[in-house]
Amino acid sequence: MAISAILGAILPNVFKTVDKIIPDKDLAKKLNHELELAVLSSENEVAIAKEETQQEIERTHQVEMNQSDIKTKRTRPEIARESWRLGVGYALLCFGCSALQEEPKLVFDVYIFGTIVTPALWYMGMRSVDKFRGHR
Repeated sequence: MAISAILGAILPNVFKTVDKIIPDKDLAKKLNHELELAVLSSENEVAIAKEETQQEIERTHQVEMNQSDIKTKRTRPEIARESWRLGVGYALLCFGCSALQEEPKLVFDVYIFGTIVTPALWYMGMRSVDKFRGHR
């Protein structure tokens, strides 16, 4: 979680600043405690929002699986498969051109590749790089 990493780096400095600005130690301690509670609350809200989003994706997939129309049931998975096919084709074409030509006219672009495979990643629920790093 990037938020907790950023806050972990910033909070000690904030606590020191509060201690320096407010001469009353009890008041400074109370403010530091309230700040810690606010941070924990915001991290909890982010976790709850992620969980709700994942549950909504699962509900959407379940509704899709319960469709009586077979074409409707297969449309989104087919879009995801086609997205992967096009992405792999694009990558192979770019790397093949680079290998065969000294000055390739077609160079692999991560942004183009990302745009092509976005439907597949969306369907699979991988909308952020955090999932690839093992964070949840």
